[in-house]
Amino acid sequence: MTVEEEAAKAEHEAKFTAYNRAPKFRHITRELEGVVERESYIYSTPDGAVELWRRPETGGLSWSSTGHMGGVEIHSPKPLYANQKQNPGYCAHVWGGKCWTSGSSMAFDQYEEEFGQPDYIKAELARWHSNEFDSPEEDES
Repeated sequence: MTVEEEAAKAEHEAKFTAYNRAPKFRHITRELEGVVERESYIYSTPDGAVELWRRPETGGLSWSSTGHMGGVEIHSPKPLYANQKQNPGYCAHVWGGKCWTSGSSMAFDQYEEEFGQPDYIKAELARWHSNEFDSPEEDES
């Protein structure tokens, strides 16, 4: 391989790594027989993902003005706390598919009315992600 080819390969690998590290934001809707069953916004990086989800309330329950229940979930490629069990199966929200989760249904209340505003949701999930995954590691010495 020539020096130019090696330089081009190194540049390509650097761009590919930067692309993979860049946060991804997506909106997923799962339907069953033409009816929305679950809707999610997901903000992810290789460090982990934050998901805001909602689904229609069921069983005649009405807890909210929007008719939805939901939550905010943290999906991590490593345990979030001591002795946490790994979720069974494959997790599509975490790169590598192994997932440990934590979350809050009560957190949905603060996003319920703004769920249809993706720019706002993206900024909020980025904040959650930063709080969860960008904090300095504790010194274990």
